[in-house]
Amino acid sequence: MAIQPEPRQNRDMNALAQEFRNRIEVWLAEANQWLERQYGKGKAQMLIVETSRTLARQQWIYKHGRVRGYGVMGRPVTWTLWSAHRLNRAIDATPQLFQGGRWVARWDLMDDVLRAIPLRPYGLEGIPQEKAHIQLAGMYALGNQEYAKARKLVWDRPERSRWPLK
Repeated sequence: MAIQPEPRQNRDMNALAQEFRNRIEVWLAEANQWLERQYGKGKAQMLIVETSRTLARQQWIYKHGRVRGYGVMGRPVTWTLWSAHRLNRAIDATPQLFQGGRWVARWDLMDDVLRAIPLRPYGLEGIPQEKAHIQLAGMYALGNQEYAKARKLVWDRPERSRWPLK
């Protein structure tokens, strides 16, 4: 199978739902201030990796690691076709440090940032399997409900099975 081109990432904060954007911008400002205190002014900041996603991108990401032609086999990068990114209520972000004359993403520092600036007081939440994923609080439970509905459809009436649910 030929390598499938990856649909473009969206990093535009303006694409986010206003309710979520208001909360995440405040959290990001706090996280950036904390990073500056830890590493120095102009030496650290949060990198927005992705904001909203199209269905085509979410499907491509889901196939990554599962289907030949979509990234490295055996290394899935998402666990669902349902995503708060599709509802414009999630971002992926990670700290980056200015090292050796360039910005370097430091995924290993995300735990430190989350300990220093917890998400919950800002009306935000993470998901256990993806430290860089930040979404509007309550989306994780909603996602689990949607998954449960889809699973019930598959088991009870396979002919009605469609994912994602419309």
